[in-house]
Amino acid sequence: MAENLNFKGSLAQETWCYENKTEFCAKYGLLYAWNAAIKACPGGWHLPDTTEWNSLILTVGGIETAGSALKSASGWENNGNGTDAYGFNALPAGHRAVGFADEKRIAFFWSSTENIDNFAYYTAVGFEDDSTHQGPIYKELAFSVRCIKD
Repeated sequence: MAENLNFKGSLAQETWCYENKTEFCAKYGLLYAWNAAIKACPGGWHLPDTTEWNSLILTVGGIETAGSALKSASGWENNGNGTDAYGFNALPAGHRAVGFADEKRIAFFWSSTENIDNFAYYTAVGFEDDSTHQGPIYKELAFSVRCIKD
């Protein structure tokens, strides 16, 4: 998908618009807790695992430069925009933890790969550099979702 998922359906209790404002859903899509993210993709699509995220990152230049190629060409803090060279159009949607944070600064995306009980992997790009970041994090946080075709 070339945009963040914006579908609630039966997942409403585990999805949020940034700052609980509908205009942010229109701009960035929803933020999903991991348990909602793994169920959110429509039929014929799925939440990518870490292998699929790593394949994308390598295809667009590797860990150190893929962020630039994946980030949207506008909207990032301090002119931290990317080139959007592949039409991925990563938007700086921020995330939800206890509250909402990092709008215009970071794009976090869920992976379907679990780590241990309450952790799953994410992939992120930020305004500060052109690299990508990955690692395990609490499933209760809410990030953007991209789906890929089966």
